[in-house]
Amino acid sequence: LSTRLKPFYDKIKQKKRKIIISDEEMKIIKEINKDLKEKFHLYFPDLNEPFFINTDASETGIGAVLYQTEGIIGYFSKTLNECQMKYSVVGLIGLLDCLFLG
Repeated sequence: LSTRLKPFYDKIKQKKRKIIISDEEMKIIKEINKDLKEKFHLYFPDLNEPFFINTDASETGIGAVLYQTEGIIGYFSKTLNECQMKYSVVGLIGLLDCLFLG
């Protein structure tokens, strides 16, 4: 998700500029909105069952999913800043652990 949202985040970071959304970008926004409504249903955790975490890191973002066998409990996604983009893979996983579990 953070990778799909990065172009919009970059536009927002630009100061004193009018934000113009193209037709293609509007299509992406609508797809993300649809995905959030239809695909990302959250479940209440069962404290008697084990928890699982899946993590992922790319050059521009990190993300994690907390879940149990019955379903997804929570999501985490973050776009990396310029300094964080220089981290090694191990550094990105460490950052993800701190932000998601901390």
